[in-house]
Amino acid sequence: MRAQAAALPVFSAILIVISAAGILLETAYRSNSQLERALCRFDICATDRLVDSARARRLELGPEAAALGSAESLEALRRDPASAARWCDAGEALLLSGQPDRAAYAFRRAVDLAPNSPPILLQAANFHFRAGRPADALPLTSRILHLIREYDPVIFLAWSRSALSVSDLLRLGIPADPAAARSFFQYTLASSAPQDAAVVWQFLRNHHYDTPPLAARYADFLLARQLYSDALAFWSPYAAPDSGYPTRNLLFNAGFEAPFSGARLDWTPSNSPHVSENRDSTVARSGNWSLRLDFDGAENIDYRGISQTVIVSPGPYRFRAWLKLDRLTTDRGLFFRILDPESPARLDLRTPAFTQAADWTPVELDLRVPPGTRLLQIQPSREPSLKFDNKISGTAWIDSVEFVRH
Repeated sequence: MRAQAAALPVFSAILIVISAAGILLETAYRSNSQLERALCRFDICATDRLVDSARARRLELGPEAAALGSAESLEALRRDPASAARWCDAGEALLLSGQPDRAAYAFRRAVDLAPNSPPILLQAANFHFRAGRPADALPLTSRILHLIREYDPVIFLAWSRSALSVSDLLRLGIPADPAAARSFFQYTLASSAPQDAAVVWQFLRNHHYDTPPLAARYADFLLARQLYSDALAFWSPYAAPDSGYPTRNLLFNAGFEAPFSGARLDWTPSNSPHVSENRDSTVARSGNWSLRLDFDGAENIDYRGISQTVIVSPGPYRFRAWLKLDRLTTDRGLFFRILDPESPARLDLRTPAFTQAADWTPVELDLRVPPGTRLLQIQPSREPSLKFDNKISGTAWIDSVEFVRH
């Protein structure tokens, strides 16, 4: 007991020394890395601070900062050689200090230690991009794309800045993963030239990764770039074989027999308040479906409804649709508006409005498309009423819509 009591002050003194050293390290190390290394010989290390200091030096300019940062990163790596993050830090420091070959080795070791870590793989890939070796970076980014989706925008941006063609990017960078390929296609639509988008789309088709929603987005992409002939040629195979689109009828899905695809070259719901726009299999003039419009009677709405964009050339045309109404209220009925969406001043026409049509009734309009008009938009519409009793309710059905050239 006396020996233990005698040892207690010694042990306490050691703790005080260690604590004092820790306080000294905390307050003095920020400007004295040599002190930290000296204390580390007694297992009083501040490796995290060493790493922070090394990373901060990467933001400084000049060879002295690069050399100090390299020394600190290598010291941190010596203390923890099993850490992939430490190998990445060392690689960054070695690259900045003008030692690219040693940096490449460091990043290879990092990937060996953490082959399925997206942050480590991305750091190694970024090294290869900066070193002018994008072909070495692509297998690493491909592995990330296979593992996780969150890094897609960063990876695709790096790809776009490389000197590789889209074909090479697809061949070397896209894993056997439909989600990754579709993500790259959507990125391409948002940021690339039409010829690149065409290459990526063909890649999707060849691997059976294409989907109807992506096809709709591609059709809209071509329309937005005024590639009207390309858009029509691309979209035509998606029509029903017996529909006559676009040779006999320029309207796609003219009988509402297929679900809406979301493309502008198909019927696009307006999502107008107080009106529901749905396909209806219980009422049809021909085929099995029609379009049903239900007005809830809550508002005197200015309705600009479900629409379709049509690719045209100058000349004479005829529009016809079949309309059926049930208890449609107010003096303002339904009509069809046909306009040039790029310049309504060139063409903006409407059919007669209908408030009563108990059975299927044709709605027709002959028109001439003027020079300069390449697109038309066709939509059922309704203007607000000026009457006191002006809130519209009731149901309308539309079917067998045609837009043909004379």
